[in-house]
Amino acid sequence: MDDLEKYMEKQMKNPEFRKEYKETKMEFERNRILIKISLEEESPEKKGMSGIHPSCLSR
Repeated sequence: MDDLEKYMEKQMKNPEFRKEYKETKMEFERNRILIKISLEEESPEKKGMSGIHPSCLSR
């Protein structure tokens, strides 16, 4: 077990720390998912090779 694991094990025994850690972890996970979705929506594959959405080219 490395130092970080030992530290986290000790900290997780504190109910207040454990509660904040879990809430923060969920928030980071939610943000990671939102960023991933945003990046996928703006990906060049969906816009075509020019970087312009195909429906915009036909206008």
